[in-house]
Amino acid sequence: MRGIIAEEAGEFEDALKYYKKSATLEPSSGPCVLRQLSALRQLGRADEALELAETLRREFGDKANLAYFEGRALEELGQQQEALDKYRAAIE
Repeated sequence: MRGIIAEEAGEFEDALKYYKKSATLEPSSGPCVLRQLSALRQLGRADEALELAETLRREFGDKANLAYFEGRALEELGQQQEALDKYRAAIE
């Protein structure tokens, strides 16, 4: 809950800290992990968001949400074609 409050207040560094702590306490908490991806992007750390999404893909397989977040990170990194491929994968 603190992570969401911090994120909504624009305090993305704090939000990221709370999401990481929650994910550590409950590793299967998908929403906390996905919110980490969002907070990283908001902090301009798309490269870290992409790395985390790729790690999650290796651990949990092909999930549409991950493809979407990978697409967002790739787009922010200027890799438009790769981003488009991920967006397509997310809707298939």
